[in-house]
Amino acid sequence: MYESWCVPATITGMTPARAWLVHPVTLLAVAVLLVNDHLLKATHPGVVTGKLSDVAGLVVVPPILACALALVLRRGVAAVALTVTGVGFVAVKAFAPGAAVASAVWSAVSGPSVVRADLTDLVALPALGLAWWAWSRARHQRVDLPRRIGVLVVLPIAALAVAATSAPEYPDAIAVTARDGMLFTGQGDAYREGRRVEIWQASEDGGRTWRHPDEGENTVLAALSTVDVTARMGCVPDEPTHCYRAVPEHLMVEETTDGGTTWTVSWQVTDNQREVLARSFDGLDDPAVYLSSNSLAVQSVPGGHAVVVANGRDGFARRDADGRWERIGFATTRYGGTRPPAPLEPDPRNTLWREAALMALAGLFVVGIGGWRGSRRGSVAVGLFLGALGAGAGLVMIGALSSLSNDDLFGVLFAAAGVTGGLVAALVGGVGTLGMAAGTRDLPARWAWLIVGLGVVVALTGFAVFVGWVNDLYPYRVAGPVALVVTLAGVVAAGWLGQRYGIRAHKRVEKSKISAWRPTS
Repeated sequence: MYESWCVPATITGMTPARAWLVHPVTLLAVAVLLVNDHLLKATHPGVVTGKLSDVAGLVVVPPILACALALVLRRGVAAVALTVTGVGFVAVKAFAPGAAVASAVWSAVSGPSVVRADLTDLVALPALGLAWWAWSRARHQRVDLPRRIGVLVVLPIAALAVAATSAPEYPDAIAVTARDGMLFTGQGDAYREGRRVEIWQASEDGGRTWRHPDEGENTVLAALSTVDVTARMGCVPDEPTHCYRAVPEHLMVEETTDGGTTWTVSWQVTDNQREVLARSFDGLDDPAVYLSSNSLAVQSVPGGHAVVVANGRDGFARRDADGRWERIGFATTRYGGTRPPAPLEPDPRNTLWREAALMALAGLFVVGIGGWRGSRRGSVAVGLFLGALGAGAGLVMIGALSSLSNDDLFGVLFAAAGVTGGLVAALVGGVGTLGMAAGTRDLPARWAWLIVGLGVVVALTGFAVFVGWVNDLYPYRVAGPVALVVTLAGVVAAGWLGQRYGIRAHKRVEKSKISAWRPTS
């Protein structure tokens, strides 16, 4: 008698996946993952604790996948689980789009999370060999009643250990100040409560290069901790009438050369650009607070003066002696490394291709739902078309998401392929479902045209909402929900129309069958 890998069996026998899940190596990896992510990373952040989570995760994930795969596969479960784990790990760690998708999935499962692409993490791949070794031993073990109970305990704990990653890091540029002829920048972590400076950086050349303050400058840092370092205005040394000021609730710096009588914009990111930029940041609660100019300072440099301004989650911006402004991001983060500024669209209208793709997908969903409700439920062909519609939706979402965090050639190609392929699959799925409904239920042609027209209206109406946003009629936080309401209304209407016409068609078919079998006199 065949026995499932994970679910309780009718006889006592070898159950490889259950044994694999409760093997000592897997249990040790679960413990390491929990302790490292929730204790060691917080107290000893660094390369070792970062890589340790990767190693433990590669040991824990395959047996969890095996338990899920065993419900649909009879053979090769371990090989498939190990392969999927390895390929997925490489995709996430080697490619930025993969990391962006993983971040979105983990955020949906366990709250705000950030997964970053890092080629050095691939050194953990040999851990899959350890997982394979544990499976090769576990496959020959019998799982008695105590171990079966252990599986029920270990499986949810292991799943939570994998999903509940450590808190993300949201670098936050808070302060800039000039002391003793040097510039000091202070940044914190917006994920934590309160805006506190946790990292100081020093520069002697107007922000061109940055370094950690040395021991001799500790007295300066001690003094900075006791004063307000978020001064919004600074003047050029030896030129008291030439000043700069950060504009609250905007990414903007103004300049005066007459002691404040008149002010002109020296640098800015327009409010529309900022709304687009805000979509590049996870967990951004309030752009007016966390994506605005907080503090600035001015420093004399050879050839003139330099200005550095702290812009919250966007990092820092710098004005060189020649008057050129540049967004420079973060020179360092809490876990080390630099973070360049997110790509800035010169015109918000350039980003509407994402909204256009999503609303086209919404229209196809309306068509597909209408076709499904009007068709014979349970039809294999209808199920395949609905599968194509769902897969297309996934590709569109992945492509649109990856485009928000990548401006390199690979990211652009990945996004284009995902969105284009997804829309084609959704088109096949939506139209195919509608065609199956019309072909199998004797539905009138006007019904099909009505559903198609409804899908077109939803797509165009939703896109028009976003066009209103880029023309400054209302903010994006209004446009997004309104477009969602339009989509949901279209889905509900399509479902109602599909069911209504489907019932009518069913009655006509049944009536015709009765008439055909009625004996003639």
